[in-house]
Amino acid sequence: MNFDFSAEQYMFQESVRAFLDKKFDLAKLRALAESDGSDAQLWNGLLELGAFSMLIPEAHGGLGLSLVDLALVLEEFGRALVPPPVAETIAATDVLVRHATDEQNARLLPRIAEGALKLVPAIAEAQAGKRFVLQGGDCAETLLDCQPAIIANKLKILLQMSMVLVHAGKRPVVRVGRLAGQYAKPRSKPTEERDGVVLPSYFGDLVNRPEFTPEARRANQALVDLLGAIAVRKKATPAQISLAWLLAQKPWIVPIPGTTNPERLDENIGGAAVVLTSADLRDIEGATAKIPVEGDRYPERLEKMTGL
Repeated sequence: MNFDFSAEQYMFQESVRAFLDKKFDLAKLRALAESDGSDAQLWNGLLELGAFSMLIPEAHGGLGLSLVDLALVLEEFGRALVPPPVAETIAATDVLVRHATDEQNARLLPRIAEGALKLVPAIAEAQAGKRFVLQGGDCAETLLDCQPAIIANKLKILLQMSMVLVHAGKRPVVRVGRLAGQYAKPRSKPTEERDGVVLPSYFGDLVNRPEFTPEARRANQALVDLLGAIAVRKKATPAQISLAWLLAQKPWIVPIPGTTNPERLDENIGGAAVVLTSADLRDIEGATAKIPVEGDRYPERLEKMTGL
């Protein structure tokens, strides 16, 4: 089976590259990026190449291409530092095609294909000061909270808070729910003290349990200690060892760490530079096989839903 791109795909990519190389040097594109990104020559040139209509079905005046074709074009946009809203307009058409109503697609997609309509994600308007961003959720979610009623209540709170902001700020609000399944979290201190009792901090359901008891807090601590020992040997942090281990599993397994702390971001990026040899991986697998991991992966009710 051939997984390479087709000659037509390479030709389309090269035509976009040639246009950007010929018409726009780095200084001009940087100037556009520092403004609102509007440039008639850039917009019209990409329009003639068919960039804006590539994901739009032929029935609505588009080329009917795929996300693979889009990836090739976006690679050139990244190489040339093409500013918004060019890439956003192209990528957002896929959202319309997949999720908009037939009436909306019939009304909007032809206008995008002919270059008459630009799409700007709401988050970009927030960056420009035209919207508020309201993000809500837990620092570390618990598996017991994975229930429809609890999730619905969180969404209701977000909605109520956003209505207050809309009324007070006279601006629309982008609502972002931090409800993606983060079951581990870093802590500023390794231990926690209550009434003179010192126990390991709660690091999320993936590591231990929230109840302030020795059994709950020391659950799976041996696994944490193992990662710490390997980190010392590799001159890395336990988080970097964890990320390196995930990257070494399968090429299609990709960890998605998230943080707003620059130091944590640097730490996460450093995980990609940690090299675990086959001997390291055998040591980790062998050691973890001997460590009894406590706690179910899911509560009993959710476990039944997985079918495992």
